[in-house]
Amino acid sequence: MTTTISGVWSAVLVNGKTVYHSGASVIDGPVSLGGNSPLLYVTSGAIVTGLTSPLSGYSAEWGSAIVQSGGTLQNSTLQTVVAIISSGGVLQDNTLNHTGDKIAAGGIVRNNVKYNGGDLSAAQGAQINNLSIS
Repeated sequence: MTTTISGVWSAVLVNGKTVYHSGASVIDGPVSLGGNSPLLYVTSGAIVTGLTSPLSGYSAEWGSAIVQSGGTLQNSTLQTVVAIISSGGVLQDNTLNHTGDKIAAGGIVRNNVKYNGGDLSAAQGAQINNLSIS
C-alpha cells in the first residue's frame, strides 16, 4: 500500500533500508507526493524507488524532490514536481511529466524520459546521459 505524504519529509537509510521521516512520523514503505507543495529530501545513502506524484487534480502541485549528495531517486513517475539534483545525487530510470528539473555540477541524470514540457536547467559539470525528451 502506498502512503500519500505532504509537508516536509526526508528519505533516510536506516539499517540498510530506506524509510521516510517527518518529525516523529516514520513510514516504511512506498510513498506518493500529495497535498500542496510537498517536499522530499533524498539524503545520502537513501535509494527512493517507485515514488509517484499524481497529476490529476494537481494533487502534488509543484512539490519538490531534492536529491542530496549520495542519494538516489529511481524508477519513479514524477508529475508537476521540481526535481533538484545536488552534486553527487543521482536521478535515474524515471518518467518525468511536466517537471522542472535542476541539476547541479556533479549531479548525475541518466536513463530518464521527460515529456510534456517543463524546465530543465543544468550547471556546467552536470552529468546527463540518455535523457529522452518528447
